[in-house]
Amino acid sequence: MLKEVQNNERVFCIKSHLGVKHFVVADNAEEVAVWCANKEKTGFLISSATEICVDGTTPRVPIRSMAAYKKAKREA
Repeated sequence: MLKEVQNNERVFCIKSHLGVKHFVVADNAEEVAVWCANKEKTGFLISSATEICVDGTTPRVPIRSMAAYKKAKREA
């Protein structure tokens, strides 16, 4: 399946402590933070999260300090 990323969508790379990478498309970083919290409930230990920008930069996303992540972790 091929999908072109739309203007309002953002691409994120989530990396585990074992080096496994998951690429997710989301409208905002808060959605990714909730996804990460739910993924960690299954035993997937996340080591980093970065956004892949159109200009080629990959800034880190501080998911663990986001309110959406903390709320999702509490709801476990």
